[in-house]
Amino acid sequence: LTVPKLEALDISGCSKVDTLGVETLTTYITGHQIRHLDLSGCSTTLDNRIAAPIAEWCRRLEYLGLAGLKKLTSCGVGLMAYCCRDTLRGLNLRGCENVYLTEILLPTMFEMRDVCIHMINNFEQPTLNRDAFISLLPPSFVRDTLDDYAFLRTYCVNFMTATDHMGSIRQMDNWNGFAQSAQSYASQFKLFEERLTASERKSDARLFGMLEQLDVSNTEKRSHRLQGCLSAIAWLSGGRLREVNISGLSTVSGADLIMLALTSGPRLKILEASSSLSQIRHTDPPVPINHIFSVANNISELDLSCCNAFVAESPDSRGLGSFPPSVASLRLDQLSLTSDDLLSIFSLQQLLKLSIVGCTNVTTRDIWHCAKTYSPVLLELDAREVEVTKPWSNVLEEIPSLLRLNNRRTARGTKVIKEHVRVERWRNGGRDPKNAGKRKHDDGSTATSNVAAPLNIHVGSRDTEPTMTTCCSILRTGFSKDLHTEQEMFACGTCSIDSGRFVCCTCATNCHQGHDVVPVGYGYGHCDCALLSTCDSLDVPVSR
Repeated sequence: LTVPKLEALDISGCSKVDTLGVETLTTYITGHQIRHLDLSGCSTTLDNRIAAPIAEWCRRLEYLGLAGLKKLTSCGVGLMAYCCRDTLRGLNLRGCENVYLTEILLPTMFEMRDVCIHMINNFEQPTLNRDAFISLLPPSFVRDTLDDYAFLRTYCVNFMTATDHMGSIRQMDNWNGFAQSAQSYASQFKLFEERLTASERKSDARLFGMLEQLDVSNTEKRSHRLQGCLSAIAWLSGGRLREVNISGLSTVSGADLIMLALTSGPRLKILEASSSLSQIRHTDPPVPINHIFSVANNISELDLSCCNAFVAESPDSRGLGSFPPSVASLRLDQLSLTSDDLLSIFSLQQLLKLSIVGCTNVTTRDIWHCAKTYSPVLLELDAREVEVTKPWSNVLEEIPSLLRLNNRRTARGTKVIKEHVRVERWRNGGRDPKNAGKRKHDDGSTATSNVAAPLNIHVGSRDTEPTMTTCCSILRTGFSKDLHTEQEMFACGTCSIDSGRFVCCTCATNCHQGHDVVPVGYGYGHCDCALLSTCDSLDVPVSR
């Protein structure tokens, strides 16, 4: 039995799938058409033996999910990523504790260091010379303009800071064995690729050269030092990184994060850095969050929970400062927020979700005051553990658009999610929602049943709920992914909304008209159009 046209395979969570099963499965995938492979959460016995068959039979992979495979090491991940480097756009290594990124990236790190040393030796003022700066850029840099003086100078400074971290790797106690392992891995990758025929060999593309999505959260051990890794990946990808999750990586340096922002620029949409930089050394400079967001100004989903290393750019200012105006989802749990921070947050016009759990400096009166000042259109607000100085009902009066408050559905949230369930049942072949509240008698007459009839909604009225045909489904589901959020999903190749993310039926018709949109089935979750694209279906008509 073979499946030559199979393009996506998701066996995540299948705990009984072992190494032999994966090896056998790959032999049935002929034609090398598979583009999406997710092995996340499979048996913990999966190890490096799965790397060779995947690298050989799945050479057009665009997404590879390996989350939770604790026996997988750097050699196996490096082999798969190297052989799929022409097409690999997404890589999920969440919780892969034995994957040491520095072993894979060591040759690149020292290449970057050599470039920096060469620049210093040949130019008197390397941070000010534009020609010298061009030599530092990634081989396939995709940024359009390089005329910003502040950008050039800051990039050079942080490039050298990142390479200084790379140079400190030589001071490790296990340096000799570490370098031998890295050299051995590089040789194995090349030898394996030489086994392929000439027509199947890869081009001169670099490792991670096409990467757009990267999840390396919780991959850190005490013996691992990851300074410089994020800078190396950002440099290799040429600024293509769009979604990055570095949660739990306490040894990532501030220069790495700045290098990521400077290299990716407006292409960076999602950044999750929960508990990152928590062990930043006292000798390291604080991370200027305002400067990061001045270049990465299109971030729509941001998680800085437990990241107290971030400060405002001005030394006289207090708190975090301003955020990108495009932020739609913001999570700032366990931070020491000030009243100025809260005012800055509530002034964001596109903000739909806010989480400030554990921010003990904030009170409900502060939230009420900010909501009354800016009248935000929030869908979800989670402010548990804040001091209650004013009833939550007063906060709800100022933010009537809320679907969830403190992780519980509001009355409006319950109302619209029921409507969402009716609509999706009707789309799947159920009864017409307009007639769901009526039953027909034998004499042909109708009578109203105890089932509540759906809402009669008028578009544009501020006294009604959003309609199912003209508004994005996130206005009914919120950011939840429970069973009630089931809906038809569409992937947009033009906007690169795929690999676990999707757009709803309304956005596929209205916002992505003329794009490369394909249906991908039914599933649970929320529409990502507002996070990864420009959503034109986010009219939130509510009344106060």
